[in-house]
Amino acid sequence: MQGYKSRLAMGVEASFGAAASFDSLVPFTSESISKMKEMVESGFLDGTVGVKQLYQSFENVQGAIAGEAVVDVIAGDDYGWDNVLYAALGGATFLSSQNIYSVQSALKSLTVGVNKYHGSTVKLWEAIGMKVKTLNIVGSASNEGGKVSWNAELQGKKLYRTGDAGITNSASDVTNLAPTSKPENIMMSNLTFQIGDQSNALAAGDQLGINGFEINIDNALTDPEYASITSSHSDGSLPIEPERGDRNRVNFSITMPRLSSLQFFDNFNGNDSLQAKLSFAQSGSKQFDIYLPYLKVMEDPAAPIEGAGIINHTVNFQAVWNTVNINPYMLISSTFGSLVGPIVIGHKSYRTAIPA
Repeated sequence: MQGYKSRLAMGVEASFGAAASFDSLVPFTSESISKMKEMVESGFLDGTVGVKQLYQSFENVQGAIAGEAVVDVIAGDDYGWDNVLYAALGGATFLSSQNIYSVQSALKSLTVGVNKYHGSTVKLWEAIGMKVKTLNIVGSASNEGGKVSWNAELQGKKLYRTGDAGITNSASDVTNLAPTSKPENIMMSNLTFQIGDQSNALAAGDQLGINGFEINIDNALTDPEYASITSSHSDGSLPIEPERGDRNRVNFSITMPRLSSLQFFDNFNGNDSLQAKLSFAQSGSKQFDIYLPYLKVMEDPAAPIEGAGIINHTVNFQAVWNTVNINPYMLISSTFGSLVGPIVIGHKSYRTAIPA
């Protein structure tokens, strides 16, 4: 098998574990989706020294997918990571010529298909009921020319391979997706970053030069859980739908190549409420924006001296879901209204609808 031959596609499921058709290729760089099956040995005593029987008990699917953050700039079959964003946040609306993704209590599940080759034969790995446990979005000016990347941890219901009973899609469903052009990488060189207090809207004076950022979205999903057979759960060996077992958490960090201000130390000491926006301008008026309406500096910022060289500067934040003191200044559009979640993502590509 050679990885460069592989393709990965996704579709959003109408309900947990109801296999979806693939509607988009995904710009992935690695994946580790595997079937997890518990092996159980008989424990009874019968006068002999060896284990007598092994059974396969509960199963589920787990793994990670890593990829490059892109904007699909040419009409045709979808080629992008919108499905990942939708599944990680839970809410999607098409408005003002863009898809807007926001955090919701209920999360969408995905059908994920990977075409893998052995020799000249291609087989489909089809994972159903896949939910995003965590999503990391990372950008660094010093890594791979400044390409923004992502990594998603997922867990799901069942993994099929070509030839298995019950598989819904086929390898040709992935092969036949035919985008007319490759998507465009989101680059740190296209980033405008703004951060400021909540006394007014972010403006040019709030721009700050950073050379790296990281966003971690943790959906706090329950571990695989099992229940006996019911009319809506027909296989007791497969997990029930995972749900949030705790509150969603969004952590955010930035690095700066120079320690040039003590502002974030003051923000930490004052427990100040901040807001931030990362805006990536792409070709053909396409855009990728990350809105963080309500931030707190979570610890004393780092500015270690590591010899005679330049002092770098790192600040860690937590994004808060504030529904009491709503920030009235951070708007995508007046139609969408004030942003109250910890993170909202606006993705203006050629798409004219949310993933479905």
